[in-house]
Amino acid sequence: MASERVLTAGQCWGILVSAEKDFLKVIEKVMMDEIEEMTREEELLVLYFMEVLVMLWFLQEPEVVKNMTVSDWLERTYIEGNGERTMVEVNQCDAFFVMSMEEEMWFDGYYEYLRPAMIKRRHTRCSFDKAEKFFISSSGDPVDNPSEDLKKLHDKYFLPRITSNMARSFVHVVMQNYDLTDEENLLWYFTYSTGTEEKPPSSPAAALLYVSTLFLSFKYPHSDLHSCFFSPAEEPEPTWMNANTAFYMLKMLHPVTVHAAPPEKAARMHISRKYESHCLSLWCGNQKKLRKRLVLDTFGPSRPSESKVHSWIEMQGWMENVPDAAEIMKDWKPPRSIQAPTDSKSIRQMIRKQCWKGLQLMDREGKGLSVVTSRPFAGGEVICDFHGRLISREEGLEIHQNNEAQAGHLFFFTNKNGQGMCLDAHEERCDCHPNKTTFGRQIKHSVKRANLSPRLHFVENEPVILFMATRDIQTNEEIRYDYGDNKRSFAGDGLDLTPS
Repeated sequence: MASERVLTAGQCWGILVSAEKDFLKVIEKVMMDEIEEMTREEELLVLYFMEVLVMLWFLQEPEVVKNMTVSDWLERTYIEGNGERTMVEVNQCDAFFVMSMEEEMWFDGYYEYLRPAMIKRRHTRCSFDKAEKFFISSSGDPVDNPSEDLKKLHDKYFLPRITSNMARSFVHVVMQNYDLTDEENLLWYFTYSTGTEEKPPSSPAAALLYVSTLFLSFKYPHSDLHSCFFSPAEEPEPTWMNANTAFYMLKMLHPVTVHAAPPEKAARMHISRKYESHCLSLWCGNQKKLRKRLVLDTFGPSRPSESKVHSWIEMQGWMENVPDAAEIMKDWKPPRSIQAPTDSKSIRQMIRKQCWKGLQLMDREGKGLSVVTSRPFAGGEVICDFHGRLISREEGLEIHQNNEAQAGHLFFFTNKNGQGMCLDAHEERCDCHPNKTTFGRQIKHSVKRANLSPRLHFVENEPVILFMATRDIQTNEEIRYDYGDNKRSFAGDGLDLTPS
């Protein structure tokens, strides 16, 4: 183990230097949502690298990694000042840390794409507290021993183990040796950031900005501490920056929406001078596609006239990235038919993320929550799935007996091998999407007014119940399906769910 008395920047953050090149290759796959192409070893590299960032770069105790929650991440705040900074507060440990824009991008990519894929491997149901943990192991369970993960990454790159306490002591020494004048802000940060002392009611923004700027001056690809700070204009383009990463960062700060104005050149230059024009081109292209999609959704499955489309576009007042009416009519085609592949990449992504488009929950007086369309759907189009925990029929019957009020949130079916199975959605939140209420469990029963038909499909060898539109469905129309034998208790029973 390295000695604290002779520790250098190269030793303290050597693991970040050694693993960085491999990590950047893998995290690009994550941000491009290519999770299916990743190996288990690559997934662990992303997880371990981010744990190391928290413990060695943000100087936090292992308990912070164990106890950071999804809510802590979603409630992160932004610090105003020269450069983008984000503060994450880990409430259970009364700790906090500050990260840069690119680090936030890595963490958000893990949260949006990799974490849900890992959670799907969880074999046992866990408590809400465990399901809320931010860092999830490859088995789908919360990370239990961050110090051991830190050791594994050091061993992988044949480096002596460095602990969070050693890194923190090293930074203390460096700050004492360098003539850093803002001692009050430094003392505040080192006293309160790890939760060892009770934090005062307010967090001085000046202290957070000062210390985060100081940390970023260390620039871990270098072996020694920089003796001065870079200004944004003087700092060289980061080695990890490429066109895809630059555009991802631009979308984080300036989301592409139908009515948003394109980001200013200064904002694009702040992310990357090299890829600034490339990012603008992609941003504008994406907005134009969104607007084209809006036009098609507005007119529904019936083919409109070109003059009608042109008049509607002019009414929107768009000055740039305006879709051409003639081009829309040339490319117009009916929405997906029933022959559309149900195992396409877009369907797989919507199943995994539970981000079905064109649906909304509406609280109707006297009827409770209903699922209502926010765009037209064509007959045969996939609307959504029934998302739940896969269990045996016997387990489903037991849940039904003990939770009769929630019995309608169980879906029974028979798999390829003739075994009775059940999708359990009787709890409002699932482990893999703890911050979402899925649509399938909210769809109401109707025999006469059913406009959906459930179908059993197998996506990546996993059984999936997809709801298909049995006819054209208009905007603001409630969707329903026939539950089968018993409308309240045994959804799916008695239905011919022929596997496809």
